[in-house]
Amino acid sequence: MRRGLALLMAGAVVGCVTEPAASPIEVTVSASASSIVYGQPDTIAASVRNPSSDPVTLHFGSGCQVLPFVRRAGGDVLVPDGGWSCPAELTTLTLAPRTSRRWTFVWTGGTQFHPTSALAALPPGDYESFVRIQAAEVELISSGAPIQLRAAP
Repeated sequence: MRRGLALLMAGAVVGCVTEPAASPIEVTVSASASSIVYGQPDTIAASVRNPSSDPVTLHFGSGCQVLPFVRRAGGDVLVPDGGWSCPAELTTLTLAPRTSRRWTFVWTGGTQFHPTSALAALPPGDYESFVRIQAAEVELISSGAPIQLRAAP
């Protein structure tokens, strides 16, 4: 009797194992230029897409929904220096079936996404931009878009 009960309980536990759910959205990032000189604007575009036939609503714990970053190719995050400061407000993003939303950010080779006059320049080298989405339903980091930062002539 005990053996039968143990097998039944083991079967119940195995039956409860589930695979992680697939993300309800897709996120991509691109850069308008693959090579820039410090001070030259490079537009980084982030796209969030709902590939399904159902609407998707994401709930965010702040006013920041899509956060852009720049890091050394395969290395440390350098932009924005000090991280992001987001408004303390709950926000949502609803995507209709098979639609997307796009955000753009401008990077000029400095330590922030701002005009170059108030920034420190990063050294020439290989960098990549990426975006992060951190919603209650899903956390995603896009693949990186390569950007070569060249020294000014």
